[in-house]
Amino acid sequence: MASKEKIIIINDNPFMVEIIAERIKREGFNIISALDSREGIEKIKKGKPVLAILNLPLPDDANGLDTLKKMREEKKIEDMAILVLSNDDTENYHKKIISFGINGYLIKQFTNTEETVSEAINIIKNKNKPITKIERRKDKAEYESPFAKNGIDAGVPKQIKAKIEKALASPR
Repeated sequence: MASKEKIIIINDNPFMVEIIAERIKREGFNIISALDSREGIEKIKKGKPVLAILNLPLPDDANGLDTLKKMREEKKIEDMAILVLSNDDTENYHKKIISFGINGYLIKQFTNTEETVSEAINIIKNKNKPITKIERRKDKAEYESPFAKNGIDAGVPKQIKAKIEKALASPR
């Protein structure tokens, strides 16, 4: 894709912005970035991106709903596609964010950079169709223990490991 369309990444973690931005640039897009919602909305108005990759929550919006509301109320950007990255996998939260006409939703803790980029490109190709349902991640994939990766033990006692794994694997 040699379109040079713009994508904005709104994420309070500059390291993650850099990782995602590098990968998306390889697909032929220009990148705009912001570290909070206020900065993001201002840059969207000026840069007119085709898609926002919105990491929630943000430091200036604890649940992200205010950010989504402002984005949809702003006339210049109300139709821009939005891909939300969050760790909130509750049905109630899904219903709330879908009501803002988001175009994609990924659970951060289960999503890698390639999946994020792939979803972003699919949203742009599908002409910004809003989603109507979010499948709970627990129904889609097996939980993978963070302790299993690379055989890392980190000296964590077994009973604490079990509690951590149970908490991470349990739906909210």
